[in-house]
Amino acid sequence: HDVTLDIFWANHDNEEIKMGTIEPGASQQFNSFVGHVWVWRIASTQEYVMSFVVEDEKVTEVYSRFESSFHEDYMKEHGFSWINVHPRHRMVKWVADPVEIGHEIERVVSPGHYTAQDGIAADDSKLTLKMKTLAITPKIFVIDDFLSADECDFIIKEAQESGEMK
Repeated sequence: HDVTLDIFWANHDNEEIKMGTIEPGASQQFNSFVGHVWVWRIASTQEYVMSFVVEDEKVTEVYSRFESSFHEDYMKEHGFSWINVHPRHRMVKWVADPVEIGHEIERVVSPGHYTAQDGIAADDSKLTLKMKTLAITPKIFVIDDFLSADECDFIIKEAQESGEMK
């Protein structure tokens, strides 16, 4: 990181309590407990950077809790996570072996794109994605029909409203 960051612990009332400051390029080690939520903010502006919750064997990033309720609402409404979160981190799901450049593999995922009926994916909804290998190291695939039309429209709307897309 190239800015000074403040670290906050979110208590059981979701009140953020400042626990320290990290200078640009520095690091800090600290102990925590399962269930604790940690929040990073830019010190000068208090702009949200990221947050995570400590779990038994891993750390899980939290997006909707501090940014907006969109991701949480989307999950409740559709039964699966919104795929576009920032910042993106390591992929934790299975990734196909690329075999060779140009190789194609089909992967069945569920639930598929949500249906017209209330925008909710049916439990038996399946979607077959075709993955074409572009590179072996790192693994890079082209996946056609990766997002639904509604997801694409939402991404474009958000980009236009943020001024990032004209």
